[in-house]
Amino acid sequence: MYKNVIECFKDWLPSSYRRYITHIEDAQPDGNCGFRSIAMGLGYDQKEWKWVRQELLDEMFINKKRWGHILESLDKGCYENVYRSINWLNVEPAPMACWMWLPYIGLLVAQKFGVIVQHLSNGVCQTYFPMFDGPQVYPNHFILTIAYVEDSHFIMVKLADDSPMPVPNGFWNIYRSMEAMEWETMGVTT
Repeated sequence: MYKNVIECFKDWLPSSYRRYITHIEDAQPDGNCGFRSIAMGLGYDQKEWKWVRQELLDEMFINKKRWGHILESLDKGCYENVYRSINWLNVEPAPMACWMWLPYIGLLVAQKFGVIVQHLSNGVCQTYFPMFDGPQVYPNHFILTIAYVEDSHFIMVKLADDSPMPVPNGFWNIYRSMEAMEWETMGVTT
């Protein structure tokens, strides 16, 4: 079964990372697949996608001043647009406007859950670190990897410990706190 999943998605995954793949889990393709992949990467069942969305909404609300400053400096109305895109808790499939938006959601996930998020695709591969806190705040952090495949779908991927780390996201480089700079020195990025 696992070999079939790799075969199904191999052409959508960057060739430089294929040899490091140790596990892939497909997510239900219902417009929530990005949030389902995050749930699986956090160690939960993909059915916990609503919980992931709610936690990210809480992160945006609790840290509205910080996220508002960052997102609004990128584009006027960006904070509200990102918030609305996450705010989908209905049972039916999510409309395209509520699909997972990267890089914004990658930055939110890293900060909210204290994880390093790696995003793989045949286009851009990036790493998202927490924005406001350094590694000492999250002593049990781990790497969560998602991949964008088929031009509209996210899956959860596990990579070997010795896999290269994609470059840090450009927004993270610009807006990270001084404490957060320590994330970049923890590992080698390619």
